[in-house]
Amino acid sequence: GLINNKVSIPKYVLQAVQEFEKSLQRIDNFNLDIIGNLRFKRADNKSFIYHNKNQRVLLKEASSGVQSILPILLLIESSVKAENYINLNYVVEEPELNLYPEAQYELVKHLVKNCLETEHKVQSKNLIITTHSPYILAAINNLLLSYKKGQNFTDRVNTIVDKESWINPTNFIAYEVKDGGVKKIFNQKSKLIEDTIIDEVSEIIMDDFKEIASIND
Repeated sequence: GLINNKVSIPKYVLQAVQEFEKSLQRIDNFNLDIIGNLRFKRADNKSFIYHNKNQRVLLKEASSGVQSILPILLLIESSVKAENYINLNYVVEEPELNLYPEAQYELVKHLVKNCLETEHKVQSKNLIITTHSPYILAAINNLLLSYKKGQNFTDRVNTIVDKESWINPTNFIAYEVKDGGVKKIFNQKSKLIEDTIIDEVSEIIMDDFKEIASIND
């Protein structure tokens, strides 16, 4: 409708809307456990969010967090099922919007697991995330550290963070854009994002980090 009525919206936004509409046609049932005990379902050409088998609300009446995260999850799920998904590159802008820190952590793990090449499947070549959230940065550090520790303690680290969500630091880089310039914030020695950049993190993220870091034998 936006295209047919020549609404003045950037082309890339219209393309994203088109892809989201396609994903709604491909996927009519999707688990939203990243943000709680919720499920997305399509019925009678309408989108619903179910809290349980009987309680539901229309998507447009759901929380801002649900409305923010659902397009991301459905577009990824839809692209994975598409025949040409191997050549996709994902760009996710400020995924933290309207999400609690714990949900941000789970979303980052989901993005890495489903948008990058792993030992179990081949999907995209690149995942680019822009963020203002220290929780997103802390979550990424957990996944980088998981890979590092997982080389010697695979099973123990895997019980904390799923192996499919580990980030190989060889294939990772991070920058800070500030005051008109760009600065690398990835420490090549520690293989982590500089801790001075991460102002604060949620307790659940730090608990995992400390537990992973303490694994020595």
